[in-house]
Amino acid sequence: MSPSGVKVILLFGKGEDAGYIEVEKNFMGRRPHTMFHLTNKGRGAFDEYHKSMRQVLDELPVNNL
Repeated sequence: MSPSGVKVILLFGKGEDAGYIEVEKNFMGRRPHTMFHLTNKGRGAFDEYHKSMRQVLDELPVNNL
């Protein structure tokens, strides 16, 4: 696994610990298969983040070239 893959797994673990995502692990045939689902709490947090980022972007000055 690449170093960036390890970082993603750590981030998902933190999201699961915070209650933002649910992890579903099973097998497809003989291969492990992991799915991540956003919880209602996670959706609310993402919506708030998106709203905050939109406000920041909307307040940036427009560069008229």
